[in-house]
Amino acid sequence: DGFNEGKPYSAILQAFSRFFELLLRESQCKIKHLRTIIQQAVGNEGKVLTDMIPKIQDFLGNQEDLQDVSLIETHLRFSSVFRKLLIAVCKTGQPIVLFVDDLQWADSESLNLLLDLVSWERNT
Repeated sequence: DGFNEGKPYSAILQAFSRFFELLLRESQCKIKHLRTIIQQAVGNEGKVLTDMIPKIQDFLGNQEDLQDVSLIETHLRFSSVFRKLLIAVCKTGQPIVLFVDDLQWADSESLNLLLDLVSWERNT
């Protein structure tokens, strides 16, 4: 996103904020089901998501604070929890399409997150 150049994950966070706005328009039954699956997936690390994507707090509710970690560990933790979020949403049958365009505007954190997502292999 050329307008938020330099802000880590800006386009991805904006897209998922909008995604959760749309999810909140679903039926209460579907919201409850999705909430349960996502909360189980992210466990006690939901605060990682609510800090980065405030709209998710409307969906998940308040989350417990996490222990402070280094900047590198913060990025690794976000990548891990974001992956858990995507896997959980996909398990519900809710479609997610991430259209990637204008990579010249992408910040290094976003590129690293995308690389992590496309190169991740399930080891189970």
